[in-house]
Amino acid sequence: MALYKWQSEALETFLREKQLLVEAATGTGKSKLTIEAIKDIRKIHPEYNFLIVAPKIVILEKVWRDELYKEGFGPETVGLYYSYAHEFSKITLTTMASIQRIDFRKFPVDILICDEIHNMMSPKLIKLLNQKFEYKLGLSASIQRRDQQHWKMIQYFDYHKYEYPMSEAIRDGVINKFNFTLVGVNIVEPEIRLEYDKINTDYKQVLINGGGFEQINRLPA
Repeated sequence: MALYKWQSEALETFLREKQLLVEAATGTGKSKLTIEAIKDIRKIHPEYNFLIVAPKIVILEKVWRDELYKEGFGPETVGLYYSYAHEFSKITLTTMASIQRIDFRKFPVDILICDEIHNMMSPKLIKLLNQKFEYKLGLSASIQRRDQQHWKMIQYFDYHKYEYPMSEAIRDGVINKFNFTLVGVNIVEPEIRLEYDKINTDYKQVLINGGGFEQINRLPA
């Protein structure tokens, strides 16, 4: 399957600069871009080790592992490091929770790929981003954070950033136009209704005390 124009542009930038922060709308093909980058780098550097960091196990298994398998990277090439699985290979998949247990002295990593990288701004994970890698790729649908840490994130990639917003994806036909529809739900169980009403009241009070959603969103974490 041919790449979209935006994927080709981002791929070219990544291979040239060797580090890139990609902010692209959900469903536009960030994983496809990443797998094509892996293929291209492996042609030049078959000795390199790749580490893909996913935010959750379900994304590691259902997105990255399954997509890599579809593209011809089997168990002999793809290792899993999370929970009770401690398999290192040329392409290793791990989670943000498990990566802190990896000893990089025993398992050297040449290419770091971070999915949903906006979740990696804790002090321990920031140390990982500061390490030296031959290539470094960050992926996110939206890097903006309430604590403004996304500005530091951009610095970790030496200000190499590629944006592909949803408006352009819809214009290009990469994703379909859509409409949001609110569907009401009638809560008939008294206990659940009381709990819902309490949460709703607390939420409204937080908005009132904080000066509204936009004002709260500007506050540091």
